[in-house]
Amino acid sequence: MDRGDQQRPCDECVADTTVAHITDPLVNGGTFAIHNDNVVEDQQARTDLHEAFEQMVIRPSGKVVNGMTSCPPPNSAPEEVSRGQAVPETDDSELARLTTTKDIAAIAATLSNRKSTPQAIIVAVRQCRMLLSHTNNRPTTEVINAGILPSLMCFISDDANPALQCEVLWVLTNVASDQTEHVRAVIEAGAIPWLLHLVGSTAAQVQEHAVWTLGNITSDSIKHCECVLAHGAISPLSKLMNPSTPTATRELVAWVLANFCRLQVTSLISEGVTALGRGYDDEFAEVSFQSARGLAHLAAHCPEEVAARGLVPRLIARILGSTSDGGFGRTVAASLQVLNRLLEGPDSLVKIVVEADLFSALNHCLQPRRPNPIVCGVYSILTTLFSKTVAVIQTACDAALIPHLVAELEAETSVGDTETKTAALGALVVFSTNALPDHVSLGVEHGLIPALSMGLDLNLDRQLVSTLLQAVESILQAWEMGFHPFSFNTYALIMSECHVCERLTQLAQKHSDDTRIVATARRIVSKIEGEVNDERQSLSPIRESSDKAEDISIIKENMSEPLYLWRFGIATETSVASEQRNLATGPEQQSSDSEQWANPASATRVCPQQITRTPGFITESDGYDAR
Repeated sequence: MDRGDQQRPCDECVADTTVAHITDPLVNGGTFAIHNDNVVEDQQARTDLHEAFEQMVIRPSGKVVNGMTSCPPPNSAPEEVSRGQAVPETDDSELARLTTTKDIAAIAATLSNRKSTPQAIIVAVRQCRMLLSHTNNRPTTEVINAGILPSLMCFISDDANPALQCEVLWVLTNVASDQTEHVRAVIEAGAIPWLLHLVGSTAAQVQEHAVWTLGNITSDSIKHCECVLAHGAISPLSKLMNPSTPTATRELVAWVLANFCRLQVTSLISEGVTALGRGYDDEFAEVSFQSARGLAHLAAHCPEEVAARGLVPRLIARILGSTSDGGFGRTVAASLQVLNRLLEGPDSLVKIVVEADLFSALNHCLQPRRPNPIVCGVYSILTTLFSKTVAVIQTACDAALIPHLVAELEAETSVGDTETKTAALGALVVFSTNALPDHVSLGVEHGLIPALSMGLDLNLDRQLVSTLLQAVESILQAWEMGFHPFSFNTYALIMSECHVCERLTQLAQKHSDDTRIVATARRIVSKIEGEVNDERQSLSPIRESSDKAEDISIIKENMSEPLYLWRFGIATETSVASEQRNLATGPEQQSSDSEQWANPASATRVCPQQITRTPGFITESDGYDAR
């Protein structure tokens, strides 16, 4: 492509890169971009020069990680490379002596001298690249201050010499991998239009390095990302997201597009979502992961557009098709993040996601247990679902996911760490706060109260502590809103058995400077202690009786089934069926079921997971608002 066809950079980041081309008959009739007219006359010397230069090019083995905008190097640990650095596969002894400011000045003089020979230029560019390939203390600032970057722009336009272009791009990649001011220097040197031109290069290594450099620029900051986007980067990059492009380049393209998706730009919706959708279906894990990361960014500010592209079934299929030891673990975690951001949208999107077999995918991620990022992603989705309508909460309860949250908080530290426990606690807190009394009763049967009690021992931030206390109060109020045959609150009695009062007292002492937390904790403790005293007075005849059978009879008459189950750890099949009929028929027929209680001595123990409720009498038209 002719120099005049290139898109010009913006005025604030442009530099003059006028170049003199010299025809080089040894390389397909191409041009060799140098600043003088002194061409090597010896044909054999020129042949040897080009062959030697081709051997100098060393492929990089990794790229930089930079927080959430980074792409870790393929097949290497993140600590093995610095941010954005292209690390050579071999260690050259020449690196040891090219460390002084004098060496950098000599390189700058060679590159800017119009009388430098092609061989001298090749050696100088290679030396500069080697200097910037140090893993520590790279002299990036010194290279910039020496004025080397504008000189390099004079050699990047020679499409007939891809080996030279590759070395120049390598230098730019490593310069753009450091600090923000270094990235700004690359932009001000006029690199962006040339990088976008080389994205379409027929040389695979040149194409890969050009995209790599763009990735380092876009990962540095939103401002630099906007600058690259302003030069029309979406279209040429999106065209590379196809199977004919080398895998390494597709990984880099997905990385750059994911960086663009942090911006709320309309132009990304059409080409960007389509390209990322192709990348998400890629058979290589890194391409799929980076594409999912970009879709997660897009779903945050344009969820309807993401859902309209038919991506939801593909996200669910990817999750269901994953295995616990597969290579798509990060893709699954990112896919869950996309789904969660879609669920945060309007109810119409929630319906689309739920009906796409969401709960099967969530259960698939928990059985067997997956890595913590995936587990946290599932718990985050449950937190979002529990903040929705009554119908959505009911569907989540029917999917039998509450026991997983309870088991997470009850698990030993070796199984679940603080991050996953906090995520599970957050989901249970939202559930307890927004659920109807019948849903809370179902949660209590699955161990909701002991789980929340254990959550009080976690090191939580003040916001979560406040919401946790609100959840405990909501549970106490849920009992009062239900239909029960006697006065005292059995949920409060279970809390007493789980040492909630002691834990709340310790929590109030820990947050003694927060008057709201202290007041709420004291109010809950007072409520629980009051209910315990009421229970002692109501059941005083039991303590005076010496006949065990009479004790059981009195308990049946004065205690509801949940407390009966809690105190004795047993239930009968008839009692479970009776409870289900009570829920379906209402309180007026509950008294007739009391005669179906069985003798505890012959009762069959029922696992909590087997106890289910059928809230058929509750509908959304009853006026409840779970938000």
